[in-house]
Amino acid sequence: MKEQWDKMELVQELTIPEAGLTVFSYGDNLAMSDEWLIVPYVQNDPARIILALFKFNGTKWDFKQIVDVGSGSIFAKFTTKAIAIKDDIIVAGNQIVKLNNNGLWENKYTLMQTDPEPMRISSDFTHWISNGDMFGHSVTISDNTIFIGAPYKDYNGTWDVGAVYVYTKNPDEEWSSKYETAKLLPSINAEN
Repeated sequence: MKEQWDKMELVQELTIPEAGLTVFSYGDNLAMSDEWLIVPYVQNDPARIILALFKFNGTKWDFKQIVDVGSGSIFAKFTTKAIAIKDDIIVAGNQIVKLNNNGLWENKYTLMQTDPEPMRISSDFTHWISNGDMFGHSVTISDNTIFIGAPYKDYNGTWDVGAVYVYTKNPDEEWSSKYETAKLLPSINAEN
């Protein structure tokens, strides 16, 4: 098995065929299915998170399209949104991107929190009032359930405890914009 890795070579360079792009964080998150490879990146100012979508043709990955999935955070130059793919659904942070009947991906729905925690800095810029919860920092999708991580979510007066937001749908219905079905929080020892 080691010999196989020693003999690896670059098979294909994946590029975004758009002239003049200023791109940051290309490849800091990836998601792949049998057919699709999704590579998010941050594009110019204002910081926009873009998904580059490549389709496997049996021998190589062909660039198909880009999809804008919204603004990044204040730190977006350094990281993109987490992504996951299942069948004809991509989850990018809190956005649901769906493959349409014409074979194109569309940013369709937004998954929201009932208790969002935005980043806030004091008016004199000397300290954080809230560092935000980083909602969308991690995501995963199962058939009828989407989980979205918010690793810096504050809870019961403690900063950065973290939370996982759970979104569900019935097997016979489509995804839609919605608020979480449940929120998972860690147990906090009252003595700490």
